[in-house]
Amino acid sequence: LFPDPETPSLALPALPDFTQSERALLEHELLGISLGGHPTRVFTSPSEDRAEMDPLNPCSCLELSRRVGGRVTLSGWPIATRRVRTADGRWMRFLSIEDETGIAEVVIFADVYARDGRRLTEFGTKRIRGVIHDQMGAVTLHAEMIL
Repeated sequence: LFPDPETPSLALPALPDFTQSERALLEHELLGISLGGHPTRVFTSPSEDRAEMDPLNPCSCLELSRRVGGRVTLSGWPIATRRVRTADGRWMRFLSIEDETGIAEVVIFADVYARDGRRLTEFGTKRIRGVIHDQMGAVTLHAEMIL
């Protein structure tokens, strides 16, 4: 009977879009994950601001089993961690990290953990330098330094 009233189009203000890192950080805060890409590509390592920035023999998680015995630097996103007390009462840590190629296990013995463990609390990709060991088929990186 009556014609629909005219409705003006909605005028939204022009807002700048988020950068990839801003969007990823917000997604991580809200969802606990980053939808825009793997965290190792999106979130930088805190060590990039320090002098130890140049990685010695960079290695991916996939390459660990092929480089047993080698001293490498592994970069990855922490996905699981477990702190345990040694027989002499000191703390050490087992850490699982992942990059875009897979998952790796890292053993951080008490002396390294006491010296560099605070760096595990920094937000971002972790860089760990150490030696790759194979014990009965379980390949782990024994940390010498957390960068």
